[in-house]
Amino acid sequence: MHTIWLDNLFTSIKLLQQLQKLGIGGAGTVQTTKTKREELDKVKGNKKKAHNQSPIKQIDQQLADLKLIYQSQIKWGTLYARLLEDKTVMEFAWKDANIVLFISTISDGSYSNLTLKLRS
Repeated sequence: MHTIWLDNLFTSIKLLQQLQKLGIGGAGTVQTTKTKREELDKVKGNKKKAHNQSPIKQIDQQLADLKLIYQSQIKWGTLYARLLEDKTVMEFAWKDANIVLFISTISDGSYSNLTLKLRS
């Protein structure tokens, strides 16, 4: 299987699910803020999306809140993970210097081998 690594501007659950249907694995960090273009469109009142389309889901809101609200309260090296209900995408949040959000279709979460190393 091929794997595509994405940067946070383009990574979304919908994209990874589409790639997975094509037999392509995908993984990448996730952005929690809007792009400058999305912010400008909001200010101008532009509505390019069809009225019946839902926004693209980037990552579980509880994991996003870890970064947006609780970042300073989380100990370095802490890892949070969640498997979507349809078992297609794993979502992660871990504390490094900041909270990093990541999604992947490469692993189904059925195993783990995690070693945390403490900083000196």
